Amino acid sequence: MLRGTVRFAVWEVFGVCDGQGAPGSVSQALAMLDRALDYLNAAADASLPAVVQAQALRALGQVEAKHTAARARVLAGFAAQGGFEDDGHGTARAWLKWQTKITTGAAAGAVGWVRRLAAHPVIGRALAAGELSPSWAREICDWTSRLSEDRRGDADEILAAAARGGAGLAALAGLAAEMYERSCRDGEQGCDGPEPEDDGFDERYLRLGITFRGAGRAEGDLTPGCAAALAAVLEALGKRAGPEDIRTGAQRRHDALEEACRRLIRAGMVPGRAGQPTQVLMHMTLGQLRGLPGGSAAEGAWAAARASQPGWATGPEAEAAACDATVVPVVTGHVDWAALARQRLRRASHHPQIPRRAHRHAQPGSLVQLPPPDSDSSLGLGAAAEQRRHHHRHQSRPHAYPAQPRPAPPGRVTEDAGPYASAPAG
Repeated sequence: MLRGTVRFAVWEVFGVCDGQGAPGSVSQALAMLDRALDYLNAAADASLPAVVQAQALRALGQVEAKHTAARARVLAGFAAQGGFEDDGHGTARAWLKWQTKITTGAAAGAVGWVRRLAAHPVIGRALAAGELSPSWAREICDWTSRLSEDRRGDADEILAAAARGGAGLAALAGLAAEMYERSCRDGEQGCDGPEPEDDGFDERYLRLGITFRGAGRAEGDLTPGCAAALAAVLEALGKRAGPEDIRTGAQRRHDALEEACRRLIRAGMVPGRAGQPTQVLMHMTLGQLRGLPGGSAAEGAWAAARASQPGWATGPEAEAAACDATVVPVVTGHVDWAALARQRLRRASHHPQIPRRAHRHAQPGSLVQLPPPDSDSSLGLGAAAEQRRHHHRHQSRPHAYPAQPRPAPPGRVTEDAGPYASAPAG
């Protein structure tokens, strides 16, 4: 039974390969890669011996390096031909994000490897051979990018050879620093710091993604100056608060970043908008407000302040709270135009101070005194505006019959009419 299984597996592999066991096309290579990963996903469990698992992890590390190099090479050719335009995308990064369903940061990282390996072909060949891991290759590229272009290739060769010989990352960093110092002694330009085109300034970015329930994830590449400033802030605010502080280092750095942002906001150092402080409008019901933590205490304090004096605060406290506040009055409500029309008709027809024939016998341009407005000031203004509209209409058409009052359309009420209006023409 075992012999038959082995024969079937050998036939299956050679079915997509040539006589030497290598794929004959890109499609065959991808099919082999897919089947190999499927087999590892199905067989790699806790039942395997530790020796086999260690062997698989080492091999997968080499596969990751080769995958990085292959992806960068294919993506470089794809971008050079403008293949992303066939699917309606403007850049290769946008194509990767939507066609391969990865995040913006992952797409930017893939495009970054294309530029990195184009500037460091020696490191690209070492990655393709599985001699360097992607993380080590990136570190070496960052180190040698500080050198001039004519010395960069030689430095990459030296560091890649040292890595193949078993040198650790610390030893490689020391070797790179020595090469940089030697180039400075030789009078190479840019030894006081990275050259402007090689300091990563053009590749700087910081991306904050908002995820579930407002949580965020930050990622980016910082310039040396930005990294030094951020490290100083985190170091100053990320210390332990005492022996009872059980936060991890990562948690302290997170809290330090939040505290630094809060201090910056409280100090008023964040630029305003159009010369005004930033406004925050929060809509919530009274039940939600009372249900917040500490809502009962706030309600009790408000009730006590209300019982003594109106308002939340008075005196210096109120002045301090409102010194830079922006007051925005908001009036809400609606008008029942049908009820407004009926009210005006009743006032014009049955009010004892204005007989029905008063308008009929009034001369054009004369003034008729209207009754004072009642508790609803909008009704008085509406009636006055209606009388004024009748007057102007009949002045322009002296032979027309007077029209019956009708509801005023929205936006036509004149607040300067007062208690007087022009009478309609007879």
